[in-house]
Amino acid sequence: MWLGSILVPAGELPSCLNRFTRNLVCYNAEVEGFELGLIGSTTGIAFGEKRYFLSTKHQLDHETGQVHPADVSIVAPGSDVCMTTAGFAEISSRSSDDDKYDLCAFDYTPQSGTTPHLRGAFFHLHSDSIWSPAEDVVAFIAAGHAFDDQQFYSKGGNHHHCVVRSITCHSFEQPPDQSLGRVKPYDDIEVDPNGFSGGPIFAMCAAQETVRVKLAGIINRAGRSAIHFIKASDVLALLQATKDHELRAELHE
Repeated sequence: MWLGSILVPAGELPSCLNRFTRNLVCYNAEVEGFELGLIGSTTGIAFGEKRYFLSTKHQLDHETGQVHPADVSIVAPGSDVCMTTAGFAEISSRSSDDDKYDLCAFDYTPQSGTTPHLRGAFFHLHSDSIWSPAEDVVAFIAAGHAFDDQQFYSKGGNHHHCVVRSITCHSFEQPPDQSLGRVKPYDDIEVDPNGFSGGPIFAMCAAQETVRVKLAGIINRAGRSAIHFIKASDVLALLQATKDHELRAELHE
């Protein structure tokens, strides 16, 4: 299967795709010994010269004061180092219940050029690398950090051991919201997928005797029987709007 310009053996594909997701955490100084709180997954996206981690606003609930974007970070694999964002963007508030307005983006462009563990963490997004519902899909692969999978220790300092899980799925009934896609796992899921929100779903698209990996979208609801995701076309629109300064952005020092 082709991942960009790289030919990847089918058996190695899940582990290759897992590198595009990270565990999203928040800092909470009010809880001594457990200053890091788990808030789900996030997806690394390269768009032009920019590097983002995509997530969903319901993971933050920052408008109700639960988690402010400035307190959100990712943890470097194999360490206790947390990296906060250089900026935050979301689609402007509108009187709509469309799930695409749940998308948000954290800017990690400055850190991506100086931090070794972020190299290779971003899926290159452009019009040819996003899935279209009209395409023939062999399978979908969802990736994320289920809360029940994570290992968190407080004694002797915070330590967070990230565990990524991949789930192979097939297409399911289209939800009424055209911004959403829905897939169903082929097999029973061993763990509650709560925590997958913000993670990626990739589509294995068959065309001209080859299979290419494309981004299907960003997960915004995950259950044992079905996984919902915001389609990649809306992800592309969000990042294009960010580039064109059409979003409300909050930048943090």
